[in-house]
Parts: sequence; structure tokens; C-alpha cells
Amino acid sequence: MAGKICLVIACVLMLSHKVNSQCSATSRRATETDTVNAEPTYLTSPGWKTAYYSNTDCRWTLSVTDVSHKIVVDVMESYFEGSPGCSYDYLGIYDGNSLSSTATKLCNNLRSGQLFVSSGPNVMLRLKSDFSVNYPGFSLRYFIGTDYAGTGCTAMQTLTATSTVQYLSSPNFPDEYDSANDCEWTITSASKSLRIEVIFADMLDGEVCYSDQLLIYDGTDSSSTKLAEICDSSATFIDSEAYYSTGLNAFINFKSLQSGRNRRGFLIAYNETDTVVAVPSTTPSTTFSTCGSISLTITNLSTPLYITTPDYPIFYSSNLNCEWQVTGPQGSVLQIKVLDFFLENSEECFGDNVKIYDGPTSAYSRLALSCGEIGTDVNSTGNIAMLAFKSDGSTSARGFKYQIEAIGSGTPDCVNGNPTDLNATLERQYFNSATYPSNYGSGITEQWLIYNTLSYDYEIVIETVDSRIEDSVNCEFDKVKLYEGPCTTYSTLATFCGVVTPTYTQSNGLYVLVVFTTDDSAFYRGFNISYYLQEVTTSGLTTKQIVGMIIGIVIGVIVFGVLMFLLFKKVIIPKLKSGGLGSTLSLRSRRSSSSSSSSSSSDEESGKRKRRLKPIPKASTVLLRPSSKYSMKPKLPSISQTKS
Repeated sequence: MAGKICLVIACVLMLSHKVNSQCSATSRRATETDTVNAEPTYLTSPGWKTAYYSNTDCRWTLSVTDVSHKIVVDVMESYFEGSPGCSYDYLGIYDGNSLSSTATKLCNNLRSGQLFVSSGPNVMLRLKSDFSVNYPGFSLRYFIGTDYAGTGCTAMQTLTATSTVQYLSSPNFPDEYDSANDCEWTITSASKSLRIEVIFADMLDGEVCYSDQLLIYDGTDSSSTKLAEICDSSATFIDSEAYYSTGLNAFINFKSLQSGRNRRGFLIAYNETDTVVAVPSTTPSTTFSTCGSISLTITNLSTPLYITTPDYPIFYSSNLNCEWQVTGPQGSVLQIKVLDFFLENSEECFGDNVKIYDGPTSAYSRLALSCGEIGTDVNSTGNIAMLAFKSDGSTSARGFKYQIEAIGSGTPDCVNGNPTDLNATLERQYFNSATYPSNYGSGITEQWLIYNTLSYDYEIVIETVDSRIEDSVNCEFDKVKLYEGPCTTYSTLATFCGVVTPTYTQSNGLYVLVVFTTDDSAFYRGFNISYYLQEVTTSGLTTKQIVGMIIGIVIGVIVFGVLMFLLFKKVIIPKLKSGGLGSTLSLRSRRSSSSSSSSSSSDEESGKRKRRLKPIPKASTVLLRPSSKYSMKPKLPSISQTKS
């Protein structure tokens, strides 16, 4: 918010209440009435921030007891299926108590800035949806609009605070103005500090409060410590904010100039308080906007820090990749709230986005993925969470501001039902289905919530000692299902049934939810499971990852062996049989023999030839047959010998 200073206590919502609307998935035609007070009332659509329900037609009729008062409806966020003339889904705001009254319909997406002021004492709100596409819905508040300025714009006015909440406004509130004003009020208390809550602001904003200013001082005049300087428009004013005096007095100064633009001013609530106010601190701001891999630590409970995009609220740059790892005190959880959010919108948040992880790295379960004009409030399940912001090379926007606070741990908000709590330690412990080893019954749903009592340096090991559950394809009937977190909204760790004894490890979170369900047939004895903690390997790899690597290596060796076998069988052995490879070897042998014989003696050569000749059998024992090699004919003398 432009030019805003809060030196004493972080600005918090103090004065409001929320409607417990009857409009729901089972009551989509609810009609309700409410009397509007100066205290803001907050109303959200059913399924807010997830999706409203199809075929809904819920109505709220608002009225004030003093017919001279008006009703202010401040729509803080709305997200609807767009359509020509808002013919599909919409939020209707009717200036009266019936559907025939003048209507304004919202069927667009907006972060804030839609303000409606009635002309009389009645307003009707209507949520209408068709049968198809559903969006997150709306968040709004409503309160009395009347002029509480008093005489402070003509001369200094002194107001006395009591324990009863009183109100102060700009002149003519909630009607629009474009005039020069310089109004002053001193608020005093008899014996207590003062709580001053700015409920609403709609002025000319900018990087510097150049035209309209609402100034709050911790004392009797403008020389006192300044608590706040506000010049927000209705588009940038996010929600009610409270400030506290350190003494018995506070000074309020409102200034405006004629600018040619209409605005509505401000509304303040004030009262005495017993709140003990800390001395203003000179500690550097706890707002962090540096981009990179940043580690942040919260040392005390209920002492928040803030994370924003670089240069917030000036548009962020392209191609950013920022990570903030936030660690709270051991045993706490982190409450992450969206104070402002405006990023590039894209399908499935493919472009600019914020991801929040339930642990120190992106390997842990993702709690939220946000883009566009809607962020998500979440709580971590442990004392560490990581926020990751990415921007692409195209459109940029104002960015975001998160408040992160460490609070006491407890059962996570998302847990449904009444699971049995199990605290995992280094010692092996056991749990089993309710009637084990006797047969379980039909239509059973049993839950166990296993909690890592040590830290993220340990992982939960779950070993199935015995299991006899009805077997089926994909465990369609009876089954045990494990989740990587405390709720069924988390990723599935494993599902098993039949006669098996698997072992699982959870190294990506501090919880495992175990759910056992059965149908109405085939009953068996159930299961017995042990659980304990073991230290995550020093290599930084989890047991699951190491097992995966080993399996990968084994598969690789097997594949290599199969390939080599096929190579010998299909290529080398056929060549050997066909002589192709043998001919090559013979040629090499002959070349080698020729080289050897040239260096051998004639006796050795002769001996080799003799050894290669078969011995001639004796005539007395063998009948000799003529042959071309050994002839039995007598040797005749040559012709030359006969002539002589």
C-alpha cells in the first residue's frame, strides 16, 4: 500500500465477523436475511477459492435499522465464468430487497476495487450458477455507510474513547467527494491505550501520497510519532488494519485536494484496549524481496515476516526464479497468508506462478499453485516451508505479498474424521485393523495418522508384518491406502490388498495418513503394521531413491547381458558355422606357418612331413590294393638302359 507505515504492531484484522452461510452443496437455494451494522460482516461463496457449486441460486437480503443509513458492499475478490451479459454465472447486487430492483452483476475476475453503495436501507445479493463450468466465486464484506465526520473538518474535534467501539469517517461518507479538506480529530482515553482500526479507504493513491492523506499519530498532534500514512484507493486497500497507541492519545489528520476525480474517503473504528503495546522497534524491516535461494528464520511465535516479489508493488521483472525457505521454531507450523496477489494469468499457471511446498525443498508435497489474481492461504504441517516464484519472458504484474507466521502445532486443518494419532519414534511400534486377527466386517473406514516426532532428517518407515485382505485388480474392493501427508488431498504413497507384506518409506513430509476401507463382501483377518523412524541417508538420497538406483543398475546389467547373448547367438555363432570367420582364421594361420617354415631347419621340416605320413602296414597282415600313391607294379628299366 502506497506510503504506508506501521511502526508499533503488525497490522491485523481486529473487528469483524463472518457469516456462517446456509448456502452449501446440499442447500443451493438458500434464502437468508441479515441486519447490517457498522462492524463489517464478511461473506464468501460456498466452496470459496476452490469452486462454487453448479445450479446454485442463493440469496441474501440485507437491511439497516436506521432508514437514513446506507449499505456499503465491498467486493474484495470475485472469479466467475465469463459470459455476455453475465448470462451463465454471476454475483448480483440489487439496490433494494427484490430481484426487480436495479442490479449490478459481476461475472469477471478481479482482485479488489468493486464498491457498491445502496441508495436506501436494503440490498439483495444473489449467487447464480448454471450446470457447467465453476470458478472460485467471491469474497465480500458489507457494513453501514454513514457520515461520522462530526465537526472535525471545521475545527479540531476531541473524541473520547471507551470500551464500546465508535466510528469516524471522512465528510459525507460513503458518498463520493472531490473537494479540499483539512480535518483534525484528537482521540483520548481515560486510562488505557487506543486501538484505531482503518476499516475502509478510497482515496487518490500513488507512489507518494500527493493528494489525499489519512495520517495517524501516537500522541496529541502531528509532532508525535506517526503510526500510519494511508492514501489507498479501493483497488489497493486490501482489508481492515489496526494500529495501537503507546499512551492515552491519538491524533487523526485527513487532507484532500480537489483533483477532478471522485472518491469516497475513509472509515475508522476506535476504542480503548488492554493490549500491551511494544515499544517501537528500530529493527530493520522483516519484509524480504531478494530473489535467489534465500533461507529465512522465524525465531518467535506470532512474530511474522513478509515476502514480496522484487520491487513490489512495482511490476516484477521477466525470467525470475526465486526461492524462499522459511524455518520456524521446532514444533511449530507456518501460517502463510496472502495479503496481496496479482500475477500474469495462464492456463494451469503455466506462465508466472507461485508454488508453496510443505517442507524445505520442492521434493515435498505441494500445498498451493497460484497465478492470476487469486492466491491461496495455507498452513504447513511442519516448521519448514518453501515458496518458489517463477516469471517467464512475457507479461508481468504488481506481484504478491505474503505474511508468514509461526504458530503452535496441532492437528492440521485439513484432517477430516477422527483418525487415531500415532507418534513415530526410533522405536518400532505396531497398529492393526480393529478386529485383527479376527475377520473384519463390512463398510469399514478406519484411519491412522502417523506423525514424525523428530525432524525432516528422519523418515517414517512402514512395514507390513501380516496382511490378509480381499484381493482385487487395483485393490478395487477392500484396501489399505497410504497418503504422503495428513489428509486425503495429498499424493498417494501406496495402496495394497491381498496377501502381501510390503514396506514403504515417507521421506517427503512429517505425516502419513493410513486409511483402511472395506466393502460389503469377502471378509478376512485384516493386517498388522509396524512403524518407526530412521535417519535419512547422509548422501542426501532417500531410501526410496537408493532402492530405485539399485533396481536401475540391476535392470541395466540384465539388459546388457541379454544384448550380448543375442549378439553371440545371432551374429558371431552363425559366422563361425558358415566358415566366414574360420576362413579368416585359416588365412592368418597359413601366413604364420609360412613365416615359421622359412626359419626352420630342413631336418625339422622333414620330421614334420614324416609325422604327417601314415605308416605302411606289413604285407603279411594286410591285403594291399593298388593306388596312385603306393604302386605294387615292378619298376621297369628305362628305355635308355635297354638299348645299352
